[in-house]
Amino acid sequence: MRGPEGKRRQRAVVMTDHEWERIGARANAAGMPVSRYIAHRLAGPAETPPAAVADPSPELLRRVLREVTVLSRIERQRMAGREDEKETWTKIAARVDAQLAAEEGLG
Repeated sequence: MRGPEGKRRQRAVVMTDHEWERIGARANAAGMPVSRYIAHRLAGPAETPPAAVADPSPELLRRVLREVTVLSRIERQRMAGREDEKETWTKIAARVDAQLAAEEGLG
């Protein structure tokens, strides 16, 4: 497979088993193979957040919270009465928590 800069080659890195496991968990949460995850996070384009994201106003935070709350209530209502309602909701929340934890660790 060729990338924009040429042929991809195998590389070696040195890290502890714990570090490798953490990276693997983050890659899994992002839905990517470990090697692509590392390349994407370290060699990808630099991301400069817009000022509104870097320092959100109270009004922006309120609007985001409102929208998330609306969507959450819609989903809870849609799932109401399903036999696996609580289990499904718990699994989804755990996956979101894992993804957010992985992203926070990369900050």
